[in-house]
Amino acid sequence: MKKLSAIVLLCCICKLCAAQFNISGQLDDTLDMKNIPFASIALITQSDSLLIDHTRTNPKGVFELKNVDTGQYHLLVSHSNYFILSKKINVQNKNIDLGKLKMYQKGRMLKEVLIRSNDPITIKGDTVQYFADSFKTQDGAVVEDLLKILPGLEVDENGKIKAQGKAVEKVLVNGEEFFGSDPTIATQNLPSKAVEKVEVYDYKDAQETFTGFSGDNDTKVVNLKLKKEMNKGGFVKVGSHSNIFGDRWEQKALINRFKDKEQMGVYYLSNSNRMAEMSWQESQSMGSNNSFINDDGDMVTYMNGTNDGSSNPFGNGAQYGMNKSWKTGARYANKFDKRNQAINVNYSFLRSTREKELKQFTEQLLPGATINKTDKSSSNFLSNGHSINATYTTDIDSLISLTYNFGLQTRNTTTASIYSTNNTNETEVPISFNDRTSNEQGKNQSINNSINIKKKFKKKDRTLSYQLSHSYRSNQKDNFILSTNALDLLNGGQTINLDQKMQADDKYTNINSNLVYTEPISKYLKVKLSYEYIERKNNNEHLTLDTLGFPSKNYSNQVDSLSNIFLSKQQTHLPGFVFRYEKDKWRVSLSSDVSFTSFEQDDLLRNNNFDYTQTNFIPGLRLKYKFSKYRSINISYSGRTQTPSANQLQPFQNNLNPLDIRIGNPNLKLSYRQNVRIGYNSYAPIEGRNTYISISVNNTINQIGTARSFDETGRTTTTYLNLPNAYGANFYSYYSHKIGTTNFRIGLDANGNYNYSPNRINNIDGHSENLSLNITPRISYYNKDLLSIRLYLEGNLVSNKNIGNVDRTIQYLAYSPSGTLELFLPFFITMETDVTYNYTPAVAPYNTPFKRLFATGGISKKMLRDRSLNIEFTMFDIFNQNQGYDRTSNVNFNTESFYNTIGRYWMIGATWNLLYGPANSKKRKGDNKTSGDGWRKKKAAEEVSAK
Repeated sequence: MKKLSAIVLLCCICKLCAAQFNISGQLDDTLDMKNIPFASIALITQSDSLLIDHTRTNPKGVFELKNVDTGQYHLLVSHSNYFILSKKINVQNKNIDLGKLKMYQKGRMLKEVLIRSNDPITIKGDTVQYFADSFKTQDGAVVEDLLKILPGLEVDENGKIKAQGKAVEKVLVNGEEFFGSDPTIATQNLPSKAVEKVEVYDYKDAQETFTGFSGDNDTKVVNLKLKKEMNKGGFVKVGSHSNIFGDRWEQKALINRFKDKEQMGVYYLSNSNRMAEMSWQESQSMGSNNSFINDDGDMVTYMNGTNDGSSNPFGNGAQYGMNKSWKTGARYANKFDKRNQAINVNYSFLRSTREKELKQFTEQLLPGATINKTDKSSSNFLSNGHSINATYTTDIDSLISLTYNFGLQTRNTTTASIYSTNNTNETEVPISFNDRTSNEQGKNQSINNSINIKKKFKKKDRTLSYQLSHSYRSNQKDNFILSTNALDLLNGGQTINLDQKMQADDKYTNINSNLVYTEPISKYLKVKLSYEYIERKNNNEHLTLDTLGFPSKNYSNQVDSLSNIFLSKQQTHLPGFVFRYEKDKWRVSLSSDVSFTSFEQDDLLRNNNFDYTQTNFIPGLRLKYKFSKYRSINISYSGRTQTPSANQLQPFQNNLNPLDIRIGNPNLKLSYRQNVRIGYNSYAPIEGRNTYISISVNNTINQIGTARSFDETGRTTTTYLNLPNAYGANFYSYYSHKIGTTNFRIGLDANGNYNYSPNRINNIDGHSENLSLNITPRISYYNKDLLSIRLYLEGNLVSNKNIGNVDRTIQYLAYSPSGTLELFLPFFITMETDVTYNYTPAVAPYNTPFKRLFATGGISKKMLRDRSLNIEFTMFDIFNQNQGYDRTSNVNFNTESFYNTIGRYWMIGATWNLLYGPANSKKRKGDNKTSGDGWRKKKAAEEVSAK
């Protein structure tokens, strides 16, 4: 009996001591990029197919089989919506973590594997490809909704896109521009269901693409490749929203037709909520690259189709004035097999209005004194403009191709304004004032032509190309001004009444000729030889006329001291070379250009000549090392010249505001800017992780700056001169990471800028030092059946110093946290809200802090069988805190601005998206079972957990 008991005990001990292990894993849907809950997991022996253990995945798709003996098994995974998964497992001496196990949907498996790999993201060279169907969006979503959930892409509240931390320059559709260069036309109107792939790559112009030699470019391009079925048929989008009895409305209509390689469409957009913006190319062609003097006497930039330099300082919140805009356009594109020809034509018309009320308080710090200035203005602005752009390409033969581009823009503007300016000393005693009315009519026109001939040779990488471009721009303006001016009020005063007509007629002609030859010297070394000729001609006629000696409104007396007829011609010869070495992980480019520039400048009214020549060497160096396919570092050095603008050169006095006079300087020389930059990029598509860091330093020789003088009569005079060297540095970083297998993403934006810039005030030299730091942590979550949330915690540190002529320091910490929440509820109902809080502390000379809680909200419901109709109600500025306020500090100026802007309002309306033709047969039908499915699954999981 004792022996038997010992044997039984020994067997039990052996059994207890036998090795047992755990098997765990997680199921992943390869198409929808989500976990698979409640799937059946069975463990079966390989030898005799005996069932050893069984379980189900939890709501997160995770499973675990415990206490499994050593041996060889089959793991069988089954679910009603997926193909059965079978996997061999050999359990030996450790726990087994199978990680993510991919499962394939039965309904989509065959189609998906035939046309693409199962990876939702692929990288080919420098191009990142996203397969759109692998990232699920709501029914009726547009491309912008799709881009928001793609790893490495960010879309802000204004529709501006960043890819891997870099700004997106263009959004293309099937490689072509879509209704011009405005990216929001494509992203905010095309349905996401129409897109097969989203491609992201570095921006290159036609010349860079052809030769393979590309320069430093911190911008990206997004190309939307439509599904094949979308190339037959088309889609329609129509929407209308208003507050019925008020003055807030928004309307849109977009109709597109695709038939193989032929594409055509029309669109109409209008709203009373914001100003429709010109495209980048339109702005450039209308002269936005050159500064000019506005009615307030300030140097500003041509923006948003207006000439007041106004912009939106608070993102989706406050904007200058009450704006209305109407924009319509048409597009036609086609490709022909004969000689590989292609044509793309875009037309647009823009009408916009703005009613603006502005009040500004400015503290002007001078050596030993302070002047306080109060400006008030009201204006009504109207603009009408047409734009047409066309591109034609053809292959002359198998080795030679030709591309022709044409662009025409016209714009007529009318502005009626009332201004008043009052200057006082530190004790608020009046020094001077100006009251004036202005009625201005302007007409702007630009024409651009370019032809590019490219020839390839049988030898690889040997190319020859020639580009010739011509552009013409004219700006005409008649401005009728009535003003009353008082100077030197401290000493009795002097009053000047003016009735003047300011007449401007500016013509600009540019010719650019560029010849480029590339030759492979060896397998790893290539050279590019180039010769460029640039010719710029300006004909500027600015006449000031008054009624002295003539009846009222008869502007026949020319005031020569305030007039100018200035001709200039600039010729530049630019020979250069680039050597590029590329082997394994290294890419090295060494370049050098020599700029021979001659200036011919004639002041015809005063019979003066200002001719000179200048030679500059423009070296460049770029190093790129790729640690792996997804990780690289770039180091570059570049130098370039900067040419004075026409307004900075012309020697006449601009007397638009007699209290603020601007005088050009025809003796200005070219400035020269050098830049050194280091950039690091790391991208892990599977993990959803992206890192981008850029650090650069720069200095400018002979910087073009301003010299301001303030006299005791209350008048300010500003001119331009070449100042000592300026320098600066900036830092930018972007980080984004998906948290494990969840739908959470975390990120961080951090950037900083430092600038040292010399200046001159009342003939005393000084300099300003400006430092700004911005840090924005962010977190987001997206589940198409549950909710979408994005949080941004933005903080800004600002430090502005002026030293030498005026000693002043302003430092403060401001922050602007914001968040967006969308709830996807049952019955296809969506609730959405955006909240932003702005805080800027009180810091001298600003006595009060700025606080603003801005929020919008809305609710919408998708209707019809295919969920193509969306009924919406939105509320703008829920807390009615959308204040028109801004504050700026620059050199010796501190300015507070108060202006009219849009306050709280509501709108109700509908948007209808329709696919027609063959494209419609591929559109998935909706049903109530999928609406708000995440909330049902969440409730079911809670019930299972409770049991």
